[in-house]
Amino acid sequence: MLYDYKLDSILRSLLNYLVMIICMVSLVLCSRAIYRAQQLKWETMQFFKRALKQNLSMKGRLEFLNLWYIMIITNDIMIIIGSAIKEKIEKKQFVGDQWNACSVLLGTGNLLVWFGLLRYLGFFKTYNVLILTLKKAAPKVARFLLCTLLLYSGYTFCGWLVLGPYHLKFRSLSSTSECLFSLINGDDMFATFFVMSKKSSMLWWYSRLYLYSFISLFIYVVLSLFISVIMDAYETIKMYYSDGFPKSDLQQFIYSGVDEDPRTMFHGESSSTLIDVIRHACCGGRWVTFSLLH
Repeated sequence: MLYDYKLDSILRSLLNYLVMIICMVSLVLCSRAIYRAQQLKWETMQFFKRALKQNLSMKGRLEFLNLWYIMIITNDIMIIIGSAIKEKIEKKQFVGDQWNACSVLLGTGNLLVWFGLLRYLGFFKTYNVLILTLKKAAPKVARFLLCTLLLYSGYTFCGWLVLGPYHLKFRSLSSTSECLFSLINGDDMFATFFVMSKKSSMLWWYSRLYLYSFISLFIYVVLSLFISVIMDAYETIKMYYSDGFPKSDLQQFIYSGVDEDPRTMFHGESSSTLIDVIRHACCGGRWVTFSLLH
């Protein structure tokens, strides 16, 4: 029995150390890739200024920023710290209870790992539609949610201040927000209306006006507009698949030199700079598309 316990402890420790080693290797490789991408971005910006007499656009600069790698680095750090805490707990080297911090780090890191698997589905056209739609809709969704948050905050504070003394679900600011979010999803509507106290007839009628206006605004208007924003991005991605994706100034420059000798495109000082760019961006004499950077 004691032998089995020791063997189990050794195997758990080996697993913890193996996970930490793999995550450390992944962390180093992703950090190295991001660093080299930023070096290449700097050289490309200098080349655009010297040879093309223009600044590289923000969209072109973002081509060198791989958000997947940033997410991988984040989950690697969380898993490394969480595994280290777990090892310390199992060795009973921590006096206090650190399981909560350990579980949060390991759970969040594991969640990001599964999110990272979406990157590999992007190599397939059918599955890539979802990722591209989310990426396309993200800026519009963020602006839309900002406007929605202002309306939602107004209703939350109003319900807490006015209905709090008379309604169980509006007693605190957090419970008010939870109640309103449930109403948006159509949950427990009748109970929310029914529980309202009738001690004040004015506030009873006010609660009806408040709840009806909130439900009508957020279910019939806000949610419909939110879905339309997503659908608009989806239709745009479908159009891109049929007509071609728009290219940044950086991508246009790369594709313009596929069938040309880059040494003959520019002369003098810019020629040597172009060679430096080619040295980083070419592989085997052929241009590598910037999708490989991602």
